[in-house]
Amino acid sequence: MPQRFRTVLEREQGSVGRGVCRSSADRPVRSVPHVGERNRYAEAMLAKSEIQREALNLSAQERIELVVELWDSLAPGEIPVPDWQRDLIRDRLAALEGVLPEERSVPWDAVRKRIFSDKT
Repeated sequence: MPQRFRTVLEREQGSVGRGVCRSSADRPVRSVPHVGERNRYAEAMLAKSEIQREALNLSAQERIELVVELWDSLAPGEIPVPDWQRDLIRDRLAALEGVLPEERSVPWDAVRKRIFSDKT
């Protein structure tokens, strides 16, 4: 990761999570800063905008590398799966249980023929 991002990220990490509380809907909600306290939420948003601005100045290859690093930094357990997605997966798996393996897929030649036969 480019050094300029490391500096901005390190500065942002000191602000993220402070001044923000979670509601029952698990959405970020700004808390009201106490008199004399700096608004850390605004600081975090400023740091985020700095990161975005700097990211747009990177070459395409550097942006790809940055995206890969960010994606790899996410642990699977940190990303919640909503109940509706779990239900959808269960429904789709249940629908496939009675289907024979050869009926679950279509050979590429058949797909290609169907795709290109529609074009004139």
